[in-house]
Amino acid sequence: MRYDQIAKDILVEQYEYLLENVKSGVVFFDHEHNIIYHNTVFAKILGDLNKSYLGFNLCEVLNLKPIVCLKVSQGSCFEFQKTLSLDNNTLVINYSFSPVKRKDLQFMGFMTMNVITSMEKQVDDLLVRELDMKKIIEKSLIGIIVIDKEHKLIDANTAFCNLIGYIQDELIGKYSWEYLDGYTEARVKAEFPKLDEVTNVTKAGFITKNGDIITVKVMGKGGRVQGEPVIVYFVDTFPKD
Repeated sequence: MRYDQIAKDILVEQYEYLLENVKSGVVFFDHEHNIIYHNTVFAKILGDLNKSYLGFNLCEVLNLKPIVCLKVSQGSCFEFQKTLSLDNNTLVINYSFSPVKRKDLQFMGFMTMNVITSMEKQVDDLLVRELDMKKIIEKSLIGIIVIDKEHKLIDANTAFCNLIGYIQDELIGKYSWEYLDGYTEARVKAEFPKLDEVTNVTKAGFITKNGDIITVKVMGKGGRVQGEPVIVYFVDTFPKD
């Protein structure tokens, strides 16, 4: 059989089956940003496998700013990570947005979403629960730093020190804005007022000892160590060009 002779209705049937069996949440939304289709994974991520979100505003459901959907209407494709707070859980989600190919269709764009779990689980299980951090930190090939409530760096492993060219004694006690590119004291305190509630995945620029900027992916999780609020960051020590 020639592949270009496969009946379109058979392909549509298989596409529908595919959307219901992928591991990602999938949503199509219209020009008013209302959901006109979502698969069961989307509902499962939000905590209720049997709930229908048809007709709901996508940005309101996911607590996203309307500019996200507006960018899609302007033809942009993009992705980003953001936390999603549910009733009994906080998830780190990777979102991917894209406009539809034909602008004259009823729907304007689509979105896929995936829960990021592996690095968050490492932070939760190994560091935030007051285990012996020293042994864990020093053995890790991933950079690990711990920031206290004053936004001072109170611990950094060898992998992180090597990444930005300092020895540990030179880094301990530095404030976040002294080694983060683009961050002032005011910005740090405004964006991280409650350390133990922080959960984020982002890219950050670190200022090396010789003044260069290294931009890498980081994941942070707020918690408490010996009763004090901290942020623990895992830092990608293998930056890619």
